[in-house]
Amino acid sequence: MPEKYPDEYYIIDDIIVNDENLIKKVHDLRSLVRVYGMLSEEGVDSRILELLLEKIMRILLSTDNIQYTEFVAFWKVFDMTYSIFREYDYDKKRYYIRMLLNEYYNRRDKLYSKLGYADSTIQALYDSGVSRKKAEVTTNKIVKMIHEVSGKYKIIVGEINTKQQLEQGVSLGPCLFKVRRGGRGGLFEYFRKRYSIKYEFDRKQHKYPDIVLLVYDEIFIIEAKHVKEAGGSQDKQIRELISFIDQDEREGVHYVAFMDGTFFNKFINPRGVIAEFRNDIERILREKSNYFVNTYGFLCMLDDIFKSISSSSPLTYAGGRSHAFRR
Repeated sequence: MPEKYPDEYYIIDDIIVNDENLIKKVHDLRSLVRVYGMLSEEGVDSRILELLLEKIMRILLSTDNIQYTEFVAFWKVFDMTYSIFREYDYDKKRYYIRMLLNEYYNRRDKLYSKLGYADSTIQALYDSGVSRKKAEVTTNKIVKMIHEVSGKYKIIVGEINTKQQLEQGVSLGPCLFKVRRGGRGGLFEYFRKRYSIKYEFDRKQHKYPDIVLLVYDEIFIIEAKHVKEAGGSQDKQIRELISFIDQDEREGVHYVAFMDGTFFNKFINPRGVIAEFRNDIERILREKSNYFVNTYGFLCMLDDIFKSISSSSPLTYAGGRSHAFRR
């Protein structure tokens, strides 16, 4: 079944312009930037400019969501981002802000002052950046779907965060854990060794999956990507998902590639490189007990799992292929 649009999980409608403190700080920043530029042009005492610089720095470093302003958005023109700026030591921060202030005043502030600043710009910049939140949204969507389907069969799936909880959780029933991105000494590495998981994708790509679902003797290692449109980076994500399911493991261990987003619909009647992707996926799924699914396919897979548990019958998997590439 095709992916629907819009997907309610990905509707992020946070309003930040109602934050009075943020709006005040934005107004202060706009004024300080303009005054700094004007005085710098006039060649005033550098000590005055340094005082203004300090005030600007305090606003930039202490105000939540200050990156959604015209001044900070301009930094990308000079290949600088707010996240990179935050990583610098204080002296280096001051160096770059001093340079960017003069460039912004001459290249943008004079123009914006003529056209008129508007607070709606803050919300628009925030809205344009919500795509960076999608990875976390996808992970939360998976967890919610697991709980929704298991709840239909009155099965509780525990969520675990520690090694001790992992040991206890499996003995109590189905459980899951979100894989914490980061060092190799974390919960996922403990899980790998504890359950004799090879996970060769990690050694090749130096990446971890998103979620692990343990259902008694069956293990589902899930990697998710949200893909909406074609392009170089999107093709790379699809290839990564294909490599992810092209892993061999012992019986009872399954790799699940969850491709979320409307781009999946192109696999229904594929052409060109998409047809090649689909052929590779189908070949792998014929050979291995893994899954390549969209939202519908993932829900079907979960339904198979929890229906089998509720009926006390052996866990089985439907054969054949569908548009969700369900094994």
